[in-house]
Amino acid sequence: MKWSPARLRAFTRVELLVVSLVVAGLIALVLTLALRKKAAPMNPLAAQRSQCLDNLRQLATAELMYAADHQGRFCPSYLDYASPDFKSVWMGALADYHGRPDGVWLCSATTNPPSDFYRGSAEAPWTYTDPTTGTTTLGSYAINGYLGLGRNHKSAKEANFKPKNVFHQQATVRKPELTPMFTDAVYWNCGLEETDSPSRNLYDPQDNVAVSGSFKKILTQFIARHGDYPAAQAPRELDSEKLSGAINIAYVDGHAENVPLENLWQQYWHKNWDLAKVAPSHAMPR
Repeated sequence: MKWSPARLRAFTRVELLVVSLVVAGLIALVLTLALRKKAAPMNPLAAQRSQCLDNLRQLATAELMYAADHQGRFCPSYLDYASPDFKSVWMGALADYHGRPDGVWLCSATTNPPSDFYRGSAEAPWTYTDPTTGTTTLGSYAINGYLGLGRNHKSAKEANFKPKNVFHQQATVRKPELTPMFTDAVYWNCGLEETDSPSRNLYDPQDNVAVSGSFKKILTQFIARHGDYPAAQAPRELDSEKLSGAINIAYVDGHAENVPLENLWQQYWHKNWDLAKVAPSHAMPR
């Protein structure tokens, strides 16, 4: 059958109007849904995680700026000097680099008031008091001690921090994308060895690792602060071998990410980290 011009019919004005109204309605619906999605409040846990990651990225940037100003050497941690005043720990050393006088080192998940003890918990900040001025600082993050010891470490007074494992300069970090710089913690510095065992209390770590002398190192990173449940619900006594929960970590390359506790042994915490030494139960993420 052949079509002739007589058989072709143009849209009437009414039909064009109807089509235009339908298209306009669809566009309005799509825009409304997009705006609602944009305006919808973020899940509280996701909001806390996002704010914490932003803090850690700022701290990592500040640390890298500090290193650039000090011939590639990282800022001091509490273990770096005999003097424990504020300017000799990382919070004071980086204060001029991140531009946040309100304290970029405080996570919004740590909403509980601090205890009288210096150590925090999954939902409470740690406290640091300058012995010279008496000024108290609250915080939620720890510096990786094997970076902080790199500038002027005087002695191996803490046996669990082995001088041979210290990153003395930024250039000695072989895997910057896997080497923690700052991390969620219940104390202001931290360090993990391949053979360390975690606490079974992921709310308030109680499992201490004895070293020479009377000093005991708390495995401060093992808190379930940014997992699938609020920090207040972090397990006080795990009933399984597998660790639940996660923390946020900023790395030497400047990025920050959420890391399951079970994966902490897969990071390169010190210069000579050896995955072959990790206990079989933590050798691979499960």
